Amino acid sequence: MKTRMVHLAWIIMLFSAISSGSQAPQKQAAAASPFAGRWEIKLVPPTGTPSSYAIIEIQSTAAGLTGKLIDTQAITQSAKITDVAVKGDEISFVLNTGLAVKFHGKRVGDHLEGAAAPEGAEERNWNGQITTKDTLHTPDEKAYNIAMGKPTAQRADALKQFLKDFPDSTYKEQANYYMAMIPSNPDERVAGLRKFLEDFPNGKMKDQANLQIAMSPRDAKDKVAGLRKYIQDFPSSTQKEYAAYLITNYVDAGERQAAQEKFLQDYPKSMYASAVYPTLLDTYAHNITDNQTKLNGIIDSFLNSSSNKVAISNTIADRLMTDGVSLDRALDLIRTAVVTMPDKTPAAQKAIYLTTLGQVLVKLKQYDQAEIELKRAIEIAPDGDGEALWFMGKIYEARNNPDAAIDSYLKAAMLNSRREIKTDLENAYRKKNGSLDGLNEKMDAFYRARPKPFTPGHFTRPETKEPARVVLAELFTGAECGPCIAADMGFDGLSERYDQQTLAVLVYHLHIPGPDPMTNADTESRAKYYDVNATPTMYVDGLDQRIGGGGAAQASSVFEDYKGKIEARLAKRPVALFSGVNAKADGQTVTMSGQVELTKDAADKAGTSKLWIALVQDEVGYVGGNGVRIHNLVVRKLLGSPEGKALQKPGTKTAFSESVNLGALGDDLNSYLAKYEKDRSDKQQTEFKFHDKPNRMDGGHLLIVAFVQDDKTKEILQACFVKPGVTN
Repeated sequence: MKTRMVHLAWIIMLFSAISSGSQAPQKQAAAASPFAGRWEIKLVPPTGTPSSYAIIEIQSTAAGLTGKLIDTQAITQSAKITDVAVKGDEISFVLNTGLAVKFHGKRVGDHLEGAAAPEGAEERNWNGQITTKDTLHTPDEKAYNIAMGKPTAQRADALKQFLKDFPDSTYKEQANYYMAMIPSNPDERVAGLRKFLEDFPNGKMKDQANLQIAMSPRDAKDKVAGLRKYIQDFPSSTQKEYAAYLITNYVDAGERQAAQEKFLQDYPKSMYASAVYPTLLDTYAHNITDNQTKLNGIIDSFLNSSSNKVAISNTIADRLMTDGVSLDRALDLIRTAVVTMPDKTPAAQKAIYLTTLGQVLVKLKQYDQAEIELKRAIEIAPDGDGEALWFMGKIYEARNNPDAAIDSYLKAAMLNSRREIKTDLENAYRKKNGSLDGLNEKMDAFYRARPKPFTPGHFTRPETKEPARVVLAELFTGAECGPCIAADMGFDGLSERYDQQTLAVLVYHLHIPGPDPMTNADTESRAKYYDVNATPTMYVDGLDQRIGGGGAAQASSVFEDYKGKIEARLAKRPVALFSGVNAKADGQTVTMSGQVELTKDAADKAGTSKLWIALVQDEVGYVGGNGVRIHNLVVRKLLGSPEGKALQKPGTKTAFSESVNLGALGDDLNSYLAKYEKDRSDKQQTEFKFHDKPNRMDGGHLLIVAFVQDDKTKEILQACFVKPGVTN
């Protein structure tokens, strides 16, 4: 089901990295422009005080205004200011700290004020104060944030160094808490948290540590017991409300309704109420005969739980529409929401509200008015609206227009991977053509013909007599991962921008957040090597990590961030060199051989550097929960040892030769998936099966990537990208 709450994730992400900065002496901005000068940008939350986010400098030149980013609270991200422009009395610019946020505003007296948001998100207020500051951070704050920004495998050592460098820092407690939270083993983590509580018995993170201990049992019933004891033992805890919410998630299904009702009774205005109300709506709607009074009561309570009546009304209407109950009330709620939504509501959010209105009208069989609202939604949605197109298909079917219905369902399926959309498409296609023959080919053609979200351009490398570095970009992704769409598109753009003598690309699939049949034992091993536990996560040469992505609208921003990291590494001289590399396919057998050596500049890498070889499928067709149909450069196996092959001392060549039989590999991949299906079925006590296992391979669609990596620092020293039949 589509999430229809107001989009607040961006502002939560920004404020999570922000601490209030102190005021600095002010000076007057340059007279050439009312916007010229140095400004401290503060984001204004819905409640509470503004928090410093960045320091920017606006300069007035003959060509117009330019912007310079002096500092930002998001110091672990590559940040920049772009697109500075003035139109009339309003200035606009984009701050990109891993998420591109567009600011616009005016000068009011001695300060700036306006609104800001990423594309398609709801705007929040900001202001700018004239400042002489060069930084938003104290030295210990900056060191702490840098340590926390390290990959998990390196974070413990970084935090230990921070505590050594700043033993009296105000961040001492936080550093010790997060060190205790690093171990993935629950028993080790609990032991660390208990030690933390001994060292900081009255610390400000005491409640969080005790809550983590309460949540630590593996069994859900034990978790519930631990959480209830926590609430009893710490009745004034700041985490009490969150603990009560967690109980509603972990209790047995038979107890869940009662737990949810009690939570809403105890915390009617809770920030977690918006997650509880919709599930209760569904519970009452599914047995409407016995629950009509309760359903009406929960609707009224939900509406009164927040000041954002438009978003809440939309959520309620969407749930009632999906469940097919109380449609007249749903229509009244969503019509009121559409009429009363603020003028500055982002187009993407307006499209969601209009889609809900159209869907309710379709359920009421008011097709003419439904068509008007759905077409309005499709017209203004920045990236198209899959649900609006889906319900347009239903209208065309009701009007006995199968060609228009199939076309609309196809377009919807390209934007939304909901199983119900594909089912309606298959039913309409089968009804018209007698079978599903040709449908997959038609869907692939639609997918390939979709407009690209950005133009990656082509990178031309400056000529040099020095050995050229081949950068390695690695992406951990998942077919069920919504935010991976932007990351996947970004990596597709990288493959188009750079040749294979400049950039090698590896894409590892994982069962995060859900089952992905392109996952294998070696991709899981590689994730463990980096301590990756979230998708999308990317690395450039093993060092420069980026976590997070977005939808298609964020693909360009994600690509630009990837591009910047890659091109910064190209100037680095490689300290490992490949020679005589050859890859060939002989029937079902693929072999790669060659030599590699560490240069004399890699003396400090001796004993810790290893050779890795990855077998890559250039293209895999599979549709998961995020709707991506074509997956590129998918890692199928790490040849040889998945722990890598140790290299000889610098100046000495290490020969290698590894082979794989594709038939045996396909069997191994299918065996891995069969075991995963069995283990998941046993754990969930319900049968699980992949709807497709795309493990068919041939030598003509395979590539091989070899690379040298320092186990100690995780730095990639050099990479090599070859296709069977080619010698490098």
